[in-house]
Amino acid sequence: MVQYLAKRIGRSVLTLFIIVTLVFCLLRLMPVEGYFANYEKMTAAQIQAGLQSMGLLDPLPVQIGRFWKDALHGDLGVSHIYKVNVPVTEILAQKLPISIQMGVLAMLLSLVLGIPLGLVMGRCKNRWPDKLGTALIVLIQAVPAAVYFLYIQMYGTSVLGVGLLFDAANWRYWVLPVCSMSLANLAFYAMWLRRYMVDEQKRIRCFVGIRSGDTSQRAAAQRFMQQPFL
Repeated sequence: MVQYLAKRIGRSVLTLFIIVTLVFCLLRLMPVEGYFANYEKMTAAQIQAGLQSMGLLDPLPVQIGRFWKDALHGDLGVSHIYKVNVPVTEILAQKLPISIQMGVLAMLLSLVLGIPLGLVMGRCKNRWPDKLGTALIVLIQAVPAAVYFLYIQMYGTSVLGVGLLFDAANWRYWVLPVCSMSLANLAFYAMWLRRYMVDEQKRIRCFVGIRSGDTSQRAAAQRFMQQPFL
């Protein structure tokens, strides 16, 4: 067990290292305009001096080594666009608690809505509640998240009367992000529970038929509702 966990953790760390390194290298391919907030007003000498101060003129392996060395010591550098010369760790410390709260609320909402939806779909197999739930799940999974995020933002902001800039002190600004983030998990929980209930119904129907010779839907449903499905 310990060996298995060690392998899994080692592979996860290696995967994270590779992904972060690749992203770091890809970001170095973007135009230099992205490194400066007032690029249009800067001269060529100022641009070169700025790149030199950020270490972007060094060879790529040197940049990667310096990045990992600083990152392992908790230094992620400073922001040059969002908040000029403000440490990235300070920005993350301000934003991360809100992101965690949104994630937790979205997960709770997806559980509260997804589990009852899956129960109703499984109990009403091949009837209109099941068909409507299936259509909703297919819609959520088929449409890219960025698309329905955009529509939710476009129409939700006007309905709730909120602006595009987030205000943590106003509960209405939490509604749209939490609902948007919960949709994918809601579809997953409903689909999983519906499949589980259908499989259990088939298994119990076969069991009832073998034991009692009665394969009627009513007998199977009664036996199924007596079983713990969660």
